[in-house]
Amino acid sequence: MKVTIKDVAKEAGVSIGTVSRVLNGKDRVSQATRTRIKEAIERLNFKPDQTARAMINKQTKSIGLVVPSLTNEYWSALAEHVQEAAWDQGYTLLLCTAGFTLDKHLASIHSLIERKVDGIIAGIRVYEPEERQQLSQIRFPDEVSMVSLVQELPDRMFIGVDQFHSSIQAVNHLLKLGHRRIAYIGPSSERELGYRSALQNHGIIVEDELILHGNGSFRSGYSLALQLQERSVAYTALFCWNDMSALGAMQALQSIGVRVPEDVAIVGYDDIPFAQLAKPALTTVNQPLREIGKATVHHLLELIQGSISPEEAARIRILFEAKLMIRESCGAVLRSPSGG
Repeated sequence: MKVTIKDVAKEAGVSIGTVSRVLNGKDRVSQATRTRIKEAIERLNFKPDQTARAMINKQTKSIGLVVPSLTNEYWSALAEHVQEAAWDQGYTLLLCTAGFTLDKHLASIHSLIERKVDGIIAGIRVYEPEERQQLSQIRFPDEVSMVSLVQELPDRMFIGVDQFHSSIQAVNHLLKLGHRRIAYIGPSSERELGYRSALQNHGIIVEDELILHGNGSFRSGYSLALQLQERSVAYTALFCWNDMSALGAMQALQSIGVRVPEDVAIVGYDDIPFAQLAKPALTTVNQPLREIGKATVHHLLELIQGSISPEEAARIRILFEAKLMIRESCGAVLRSPSGG
């Protein structure tokens, strides 16, 4: 026979209402009574009816996460950290992969809303200028607690890294190594703006023929690197929007006899686990994904539980420090005094 809250109340010698207050984390119960109730729960092996509690509290103890893809290790690692942080707080994670179009991202968000999740973490990333403009004009329902990652959403809290300045740092590293003709591949984004700004700060004219746009996938990086070679445009270094495109570019160049880093230095972005295993190991910009995932869940739950208001949340921008991880692919060792 299933143990009920009434059985717990009888075992502990208290009212059903007192047991309910303890289960729901209310403060108006003495520590001695709280201990007695918890001991009764353990003795009876009582399992609260989560569905009933959700109906009473109007919460499902679930949050949604929308990401473009799990084939990119960046998103799969981030999803794992978000799930770990959510579970630590007693929440279930519902995961949606939405590709790289705004329509699919919005459909995923509305699907999660229909499933009555308590909040949503939106990892929206759209590339096309018209979609970016459309995104800036969207107004999501006020009753939905939402935090955005990677790309800012209108009137929502944003948590991530300063992609603009961290990209400047990455390109500055190549400039310090003596490179002056540096190419860029990837989406039009804050990272491209950082690339352009770094060159301009050093008095270097940004050449459009050294910039090729793609979606940041391994296949895109492979294809764009070959296109650069077909253009017969001289360049000695390549800054890639992310690690997946950098790894694709590296494989493409090596397949046609271009040596990395001796002929072309490569720098990526994200520091996915495979970046260290590549040959040569990939120089890249590290994002602290565990800290980002934990902070995102923490602040989303603050919003869900009313510790901060939606108006306050809309003004919050939390930026973690990104760090340049110098490895073999940039050629730093080859160009250092000890490297000859």
